[in-house]
Amino acid sequence: MFSADLPYDQSYFIENIIDPAHVPISHDGIMGSRKDAQALELEVIESNIQGIKGRWRRTRTPNTPWISLDFIAPNLILYKFGNEQQGKFGGIALYSIPLGKNRCRILIRNYSNTISL
Repeated sequence: MFSADLPYDQSYFIENIIDPAHVPISHDGIMGSRKDAQALELEVIESNIQGIKGRWRRTRTPNTPWISLDFIAPNLILYKFGNEQQGKFGGIALYSIPLGKNRCRILIRNYSNTISL
């Protein structure tokens, strides 16, 4: 569980979080590596006023399981991943709260049914 106050607008936070391609570049050395930057295969499964359901995976390893992404408007983002054959799963839930102009608070929760996913 993690929370932080950020010096930018909630819409900016959401836009970046629902774009998985930004991680290797923007978080190089922290959550990713620039050498892992690549095109992603993306699918929008559903899109309506309540949010977006989609999935993505890297193009260099096209046989890996999909990572699902749900954006539940106005401020909840869920990533889910796993290996069904091995019975392993995990994910991250991100919730944002606007605090004022150019400020938001984020709440993040990681989860899994195994330590080594």
